[in-house]
Amino acid sequence: MSFMFAAGLSCGTVPIDGWRGDLWNMVDTIQAAKKEARIAPTPELKAVADRKVSEGLGRMEQLGDARKDDAQAQTRVARAFLDVGEPRRALARADRAVSLAPGDAAARLARAQASYRLGRYKAVAEDARAALRLEPGSAEALSLLKLTERRSGRSAPAMGEARAKLSVTQKEAGSARPPAGAQAADLRAAADRRKAAGLLLEAEQRARLGDFAASLRSAARAAEVDPGNARAYLQRAVARLGLKDHAGASRDADKALELDPGLASAYLGRARAGEGMGRSAESVLADYRRAAELDPRYSVHYEEALERYGGGKAPGAGEFAGQSGTSGSRRGLEAGAGGSGQMAGRIAGLVRRPRRLLIPAALLAVCLAAACRRLLK
Repeated sequence: MSFMFAAGLSCGTVPIDGWRGDLWNMVDTIQAAKKEARIAPTPELKAVADRKVSEGLGRMEQLGDARKDDAQAQTRVARAFLDVGEPRRALARADRAVSLAPGDAAARLARAQASYRLGRYKAVAEDARAALRLEPGSAEALSLLKLTERRSGRSAPAMGEARAKLSVTQKEAGSARPPAGAQAADLRAAADRRKAAGLLLEAEQRARLGDFAASLRSAARAAEVDPGNARAYLQRAVARLGLKDHAGASRDADKALELDPGLASAYLGRARAGEGMGRSAESVLADYRRAAELDPRYSVHYEEALERYGGGKAPGAGEFAGQSGTSGSRRGLEAGAGGSGQMAGRIAGLVRRPRRLLIPAALLAVCLAAACRRLLK
């Protein structure tokens, strides 16, 4: 799941424009090329794929340089490099973002993620603590501190401090009047949601590192703590897909859709699971199509599925754009902890192929009509 780019990155002030679209496309291109390099049957084909990777990374560096004085853009580039497995490049961009905006929690968290991939656990703890000071109670920062504590074998005092602050906040919220009945239930539900959010971030971290078994455990725990959280079941489906448990992934996607029928990435996950289980083309294509209707960015997967099943050409992204108001920016995927985009990126990463240019059918019809008029003159 490229994700997007990862949990905790706010939408910020960088507009959804060609620059960001180029960055997303490079992430997709590099991920596809790296996969080609891994499975290349000959050294020559591997060399071709490696060249694509090198060119894509160079292009991403150019995109970063184009906005070198924009802290949020540097943070996005850092997250993008993390998505394609380049933590050293990510660290350089995150360093730049922190130097430009020392008080930006998102920049600190991006640098902590890069440091974690490089095994620099002391640096991870420092940036995670800084992020907690800037955003007390940050679930991603707490998750990073927890992972760092396990790796280093030492306790992270900031975790205790942050949890104590959360506890004090909760007590203060109910100090005006002793909680009773519905009020107490509301406080417990809020605490469960916060705990589930932290578990989901841990699950996403583990999935990003390829540890799908650990990701499954964390996602399952999140579903137990907050059984009404659709994204908990979606994240569990992602982990099951990584473990090739297609039947389990399908069940979890069903549950996610039962709780949130508009969750496009859950349809994408169920379609992928259905393919793994050998379900009928009609059933699989219906899920791919619904995912594309809810989020036009998934129309590329619908088209590829049609080609695999011999069904012809799918509608272009433009045809789906007006059909649903639920589609957001990628990683909007960037909207915060447990955002559907992160899981969607994971799912798409398991099925992604090199992108093809999609020509909206409406545009094609206009071109054909113009050509016919010229022929009739």
